[in-house]
Amino acid sequence: MLFMKSKKILPLLFIFLLLVTSTSRGTTGDLIQRLTDLEDELDSTAESANIAAYTTFLIQGDELIWDHSSGGDHKGKEASMDSVYHIASLTKTVTATAVMTLVEAQVVDLDEDINTYLPFTYSHPYFPDIPTTLRHLLSHTAGLYPPDVSFYELVWNQNFTEPQCIDGTWQNPLLNVTNADVIIGTFSEEGDYYNQFHWNPLKEPGETDGSLQYSNLGFALAAYIVAEVTNQSFIDYVQDTILEPLGVTDAYFSPNTPGRSLLIESINDVQEIQSCLDNEDILFPDAQEYGAAGMWTSARAVSQFLKIHVNKGVADGIRIISEESIEEMHTTVDGGYGLGWWKQTIDGHTGLGLGYRAEMGIRTIGGITYGFFEIHNSAVNAGPNSQFIGQVIEEVRYNPDSETDEGSTPILGLLFAGVVIITVVFVRKFKM
Repeated sequence: MLFMKSKKILPLLFIFLLLVTSTSRGTTGDLIQRLTDLEDELDSTAESANIAAYTTFLIQGDELIWDHSSGGDHKGKEASMDSVYHIASLTKTVTATAVMTLVEAQVVDLDEDINTYLPFTYSHPYFPDIPTTLRHLLSHTAGLYPPDVSFYELVWNQNFTEPQCIDGTWQNPLLNVTNADVIIGTFSEEGDYYNQFHWNPLKEPGETDGSLQYSNLGFALAAYIVAEVTNQSFIDYVQDTILEPLGVTDAYFSPNTPGRSLLIESINDVQEIQSCLDNEDILFPDAQEYGAAGMWTSARAVSQFLKIHVNKGVADGIRIISEESIEEMHTTVDGGYGLGWWKQTIDGHTGLGLGYRAEMGIRTIGGITYGFFEIHNSAVNAGPNSQFIGQVIEEVRYNPDSETDEGSTPILGLLFAGVVIITVVFVRKFKM
């Protein structure tokens, strides 16, 4: 499925095991040196996983303490911290942050019926008397179903075909479809795409039973609400309120922009589209799930955004959002998910898009908080592709001045391994 969060929990559990079985400590200089020493191994791992280009970094506080890029795309563009990639579902963390800035400004309320902010009437058809709130949308507890159906694909499946490569040219009928078109068409009873199967008949809004229903639709609707209450596009609000104060200018909700020149093209092994990849740029519609998975940006831009969450609302001395809002976003609501952030073994998010895969997270060890990110231009099996980010996070154990992270014994590591295996069995009963 396009533009949906990776459902693979194993990479995060793998990273967790690497952390809990660590025994070494050292200085920040040691950490940077060990990460640097790993670069050849990371490149080798990426190559063996058929990853043509990737970028990864680690931040501590406001400092980018290490980054590494390798490879490039089929057009000869080399990967770097300034390369533009599709970050897919990592967009949800941005959407949640944008909503929380409006909560702080008392423009919206997390627990208010969303009909207060909509130009049409929204109702869960199976629980019409229970209001849906922004808290529900941002925590995947709005009762939307099925979890892996993106509104973008719903439109494709019901009315159009996916972009096709015909005689070396992309044919894409959705280039003029807007986010508002799809949202109103999907959720309004008079809409062209309205269907009760968008909702789970067994999940009422706000129900928290540990089995959340992951929903791109919910975040798309949340972003639409941001645009409605601010009278500007969602990306303009995000740019003005969150990104521009941090000096970020390369965030887009369509790669059909000036940022195209820095875009690292995705790698696709399907032979029938290779002629289009060789001949011209693929064109994407502008209705790309906006708040669910629509952002295209650089690793450098992500590092600036991630600082906000690493430093409890402040980045480069600029307060973007309150510490209380950060804490609320990073507090579990249901099923290991907070407001736009997974709260499982790693506090973060993953993203799987059209030819891209990304991971972002936060880890506090011994009172020091680190932020990490990795993205590559291949969306094949998530397992081997994430191993090298696991290697990077393993090095976080070399934490200076830690009095609490003395390391774990192999026995404890085995114990955690057993817990992980049990966890995998249980989480597989619902899609992540």
